[in-house]
Amino acid sequence: MKTVFVKTEKPYEVLIEHGILDRSGAIMAGHIANSMLDFASADGALVAPGKCCIVTDKNVEALYLEETRVSFKAGGFDVCNFVIDGGEASKTMQVATSLVEFLAEMRFTRSDIIVALGGGVVGDLAGFAASMYMRGINYVQIPTTVLSAVDSSVGGKTAVNLSEGKNLAGAFHQPMKVIIDPGLFDTLPNDIYHQGLAEAIKAGVIADRFLFESFELGTFDIEDVIAKAVAIKARIVSLDENDIGERALLNLGHTIAHAVEKASAFEIAHGDAVAIGLYAVAKATGAKKLTERIYRTLTINGLPWSCDIPKEEILAQIALDKKRKGDSIRVIIPLRIGECEIRDMRLEEAREFLSRGLE
Repeated sequence: MKTVFVKTEKPYEVLIEHGILDRSGAIMAGHIANSMLDFASADGALVAPGKCCIVTDKNVEALYLEETRVSFKAGGFDVCNFVIDGGEASKTMQVATSLVEFLAEMRFTRSDIIVALGGGVVGDLAGFAASMYMRGINYVQIPTTVLSAVDSSVGGKTAVNLSEGKNLAGAFHQPMKVIIDPGLFDTLPNDIYHQGLAEAIKAGVIADRFLFESFELGTFDIEDVIAKAVAIKARIVSLDENDIGERALLNLGHTIAHAVEKASAFEIAHGDAVAIGLYAVAKATGAKKLTERIYRTLTINGLPWSCDIPKEEILAQIALDKKRKGDSIRVIIPLRIGECEIRDMRLEEAREFLSRGLE
């Protein structure tokens, strides 16, 4: 088992191991037991770990919900589940409210937990609901996509989309634990599997040239990739939990990516949009060798580098980016593989800069 420690105000572990889903209930029961001062009753009898609500989508429901339910029941939890439609259309305030209402109907308390079993949409939604219910209850991330494993399951950013843009309503709420079973990725469609690699390639561009080169050469091991990408994110998040400084590095390529997603009415998936944004910002720098390496690596790994949306439509969305502050916006600039810088630009300057990358 590979373990990555995330040293936030409320520290937690990321556990990575093939087959760990079957033991996830026991792992969480043990974790809760160790954290409860009154774990044993007056007569020495063990106290049950409480309730858990498994939040998942209809695609994952057919594959892994029953296995997860069995695991948590075996761990002593009283299990219920909340199933949503797949895709970004479910990441709304309305669905989050429905989930919170469901928790209330099931009489959840602050000692109970939510289990986010799914990709980024499920993780974001479940984490956001956990942050709202009773002013915050614990939740566990069990990502079922490469994308959510290497990125959204770690770091405590939870959110839903608004009509004006992606992730505009949200909260920082760190999970109790992240449990990653790479075996779950075996059932992913090829395109969704590859979309997840975009965030790992991004992590390599930010802080690990050896990780990037493993993609460049096509020699990567997925479990090793997850551990390295998570470790990069964990280090940055530990330094800047609330995203006021260095954590902005993790947004490399995301200014364009979020604009592409919104301009496409979310027809273009997040991983593909990140790939497009990563190439665009590299091209905008004018660094030919860097751009060529990123282009080649994206292509080798089945990822796009451009889209058919007119650049004017993409650039129009940048003003709605949540990273904008007044008339300025932060753009992450790749200097070389393994090193990036944060640059504050006036909005018009950012548009002009990024426009060069979309030509």
